[in-house]
Amino acid sequence: MTSRPRAPFVRATASLAACVVASGLLLTGCGSGSDAGDGSSSSSPSASSSSGAPSATPQATAAGDWLGDQLVDGVIRNRQYGTEDLGLSIDVGMALDQIGGYDREVATVTDAVRTDQAAYTTLGDDVYAGATAKALMFLEMQGADAGPLLQQLEDLVVDQGPSVGRLSDDADEDYSNVAGQAYGARALHDGGSEDAQAVTEFLLQQQCDDGWFRAAFASPRASDETCDGDDNSSPDNDTTAIVLLVLGPVADELGQDVDGLSDALDDAAAWLRSAQDADGGVAGEEGPDANANSTGLAGWALGLHGDTDAAGAAAGAVEQLQAGDGPEAGAIAYDQASVGVLDARIPTAQEDQVRRATAQAAPALLWLSS
Repeated sequence: MTSRPRAPFVRATASLAACVVASGLLLTGCGSGSDAGDGSSSSSPSASSSSGAPSATPQATAAGDWLGDQLVDGVIRNRQYGTEDLGLSIDVGMALDQIGGYDREVATVTDAVRTDQAAYTTLGDDVYAGATAKALMFLEMQGADAGPLLQQLEDLVVDQGPSVGRLSDDADEDYSNVAGQAYGARALHDGGSEDAQAVTEFLLQQQCDDGWFRAAFASPRASDETCDGDDNSSPDNDTTAIVLLVLGPVADELGQDVDGLSDALDDAAAWLRSAQDADGGVAGEEGPDANANSTGLAGWALGLHGDTDAAGAAAGAVEQLQAGDGPEAGAIAYDQASVGVLDARIPTAQEDQVRRATAQAAPALLWLSS
């Protein structure tokens, strides 16, 4: 992610080549034609604000208003690199959809994703699983025409060997990852695909016994592609939150075909609760300090899972990073060290970081105690 903090939905880099390489987790943030490795992130999906979340708090609405103002024709434009970031645009759309009351803004994002889906999910002859899964899932949630994306995603499902069910990029180098697998499982389920079961089952193999999910797959040549079978596996709170967030709303339906799904999500929620610090914060891969992205994702996921006390604690930690007034009122800083950037107009070089933090953390504010 270059010098910027790792965000579970998006990564921003200065060049296309760096963008694709940096996309080892979730999304990349290099414009509509460069989110090739988009596998997440982000995230943060929920079909609508009617999915069990509480009514919007003033803090959530303030964050939503700020996010809505960042969109230009449904797209986040990265002024630092002069690109259009469709991956981050999806994250903003999903956050606004969850908060509720932003139908017009969500519709503009949906139209942009539908229109630019080919540029977002492919690069030349290369086709990327994470971006395909994320775009398809978002369009399905909005009831929009996804064009060829369902077939495109089905074509990226491995159908033999120890990797059966794994989503893999059709490219010289494979940047697919576990978060993209989660998006794919949800998108294939929502699209009525027969591949949903195999993709979900392979996803659950990426969960270790303690309940966390890892971020990266094992080598496709490995004889054992499970989390516990790989000595290099390590916990990733963002990926764990994304799996819970994406599959939780469809667990009852999808669980009819996938054994152990409900228990797996309960274990993921238990891990996230254990990862919270005394103030409700959650650290990302960079750790050990909590950040808004990881805290917000965890709080959002735990809230929808019904863990309202844990979600409320996360919301309280996020609120401490939110601008209550001033020119950037509603925006959320990445961490305590960077919160001062919200005291005045955000410099161009810091816009990307704040937008990502706000998109991923804002929905957690729905569980903020009054």
